[in-house]
Amino acid sequence: MKRNAPDHSRMHCRCRDLYRHVGNITFLNPVAGSLVGWQMRDAVGRRLTEILRIVDATTRKPILDPMAKAASENLTGKIPLNSVLIQRDGHEVFIEDSVAPSTTVKARSLER
Repeated sequence: MKRNAPDHSRMHCRCRDLYRHVGNITFLNPVAGSLVGWQMRDAVGRRLTEILRIVDATTRKPILDPMAKAASENLTGKIPLNSVLIQRDGHEVFIEDSVAPSTTVKARSLER
């Protein structure tokens, strides 16, 4: 596994740019695309868990879809420490971030 130092400027992207309706990707911004290794034309329509593959660095167990939990509970959550993002080409990047459901100006969840 490659151990890359986190590049927080590249990793700072809102999950709403990855995830919209029922876990299918409808938009992928260029920063998120470069982080996960996918281009928007290839990612749109796929499940978030196919594009955003996160595992525990030690156990290698998948981290369950953090956006699904945030959306279903309408809460902000944290991606567990010691998490690794597996990019499309197999390279691995340690990540630390939070997730939150997308909301409208009136804070009504877009996922509901």
